[in-house]
Amino acid sequence: MKDKTINLDEVKGQVTKSLKNVLGKKATNFSLEQRLIEDLGVDSFASLELIFELEDTLDVKIPDSEVKKMITVGDVVAYIHNNHGTEQNVH
Repeated sequence: MKDKTINLDEVKGQVTKSLKNVLGKKATNFSLEQRLIEDLGVDSFASLELIFELEDTLDVKIPDSEVKKMITVGDVVAYIHNNHGTEQNVH
């Protein structure tokens, strides 16, 4: 796996871009405190799309068990920032 570090602003920017792509909201600014389901209307299909896009663009693996814990935009950003570049061995 690549040993590429990514800073917090890059993660925030990509999460925001991916949310806009998945939700189709062109001019909305997302805050870290916004809840994915209640505030942004992310349903289960949109959640999968978001995770797949983030995994592809940021070269990170997000296990289903972690996705279920992500309540806010900030949770997504924090998980990716803290786990980017760490290899998740799933056997």
